[in-house]
Amino acid sequence: MKIREFQVRPNIPPAIAPIREIAMNLWFSWNWEAVQLFMRLNPELWEKSYQNPVLML
Repeated sequence: MKIREFQVRPNIPPAIAPIREIAMNLWFSWNWEAVQLFMRLNPELWEKSYQNPVLML
């Protein structure tokens, strides 16, 4: 059996594509404005994803 590796990436609209880079950067965790950005996008999903922007996207 051959095991293959793959990555699943969310389909993010071009208008907000830079948000993926923010999510992948740990900088967001100590920058309150970045945290608020994710909170404002979808407060319920932010909580359900355990405040993890990568999981949220």
